[in-house]
Amino acid sequence: MPLGILVVNRAEFVRPALARVSEQQQLARVSRYRGFDGNIWPQEESLSVQLKDGLASVEEQEVVRRYALTLDRRDECDLVLLRYGEALSMAAPLGWRCIGYDLGYFESECAHFSVVLNEVLFGAMTRLRRFADRLNQHSLFATRDEAREAGALHDELFAAGADVEHGKMEPIEISVQP
Repeated sequence: MPLGILVVNRAEFVRPALARVSEQQQLARVSRYRGFDGNIWPQEESLSVQLKDGLASVEEQEVVRRYALTLDRRDECDLVLLRYGEALSMAAPLGWRCIGYDLGYFESECAHFSVVLNEVLFGAMTRLRRFADRLNQHSLFATRDEAREAGALHDELFAAGADVEHGKMEPIEISVQP
């Protein structure tokens, strides 16, 4: 499903990585990144929405919003809309505002990967980390073209045998409700 919403807690997901960087860097990186990677559907047992490929339909956004309000660490969580693949050519649902583009894949709540979070912000490859200076205030790419450029470098590094994630990396639009 190339269009759907989810709730993500990024802080919980990156806590182990945060132990390796200074406190100042931790605050900047975690507080700014607003992409899709992290702990998806925290406290999933209390979710009363049917998911398809890890995403709830836009029609279920009120139920998802109520679920998000019940979370133990709701201040660390965001409700986001993902659009990728063929959904990028469709009009965005009303009430959602695009804040940028992540890069990676989202197959389900258990099978997803963000190049921005794992290889640009917290990665070991210098050539990919250089893209951090080009990210917007949400630590996302401002345009699909910028995300595609990082994706092309990622593919080039993978083809050369570098230790980067395998898979089809594509721009994923991230939207929030104001």
